[in-house]
Amino acid sequence: MSSFLMYRTIIDKSITFVDDLIPQPDDEIENRIPIRNSEELERALRKGIEEATADGKAALALSGGIDSAILAKFMPKGSVAYTFKCVVPGIQVTDETLAAAKYAQECGLEHRIVEIYWDDWTDVNIVDRKK
Repeated sequence: MSSFLMYRTIIDKSITFVDDLIPQPDDEIENRIPIRNSEELERALRKGIEEATADGKAALALSGGIDSAILAKFMPKGSVAYTFKCVVPGIQVTDETLAAAKYAQECGLEHRIVEIYWDDWTDVNIVDRKK
């Protein structure tokens, strides 16, 4: 299960969370960069972000979580960071926009919030079912 925690995939097809869901191994795992310590991790993150943002067109999906907050630290100043805010009438949902705004400000990113309404989702599903 450590492969799932690290790579979000399961390498061994004989290991499953439930019997009717057979994992599809990720062929890319062999091509991953081995990381042995925090310095190697920082170098790999810095290099990956530099490559992804080289053309100046990259943006970051910034949640209120630690993973995207770490990536925000490596983004070029002035980059755009989008946070998706789910709006469901009558239901309180987790709002990560405040934490994300804090990270964006600290990292010098332009923060934009994209509100996603429940009707947006149901309208898309209606269209998809008609196909």
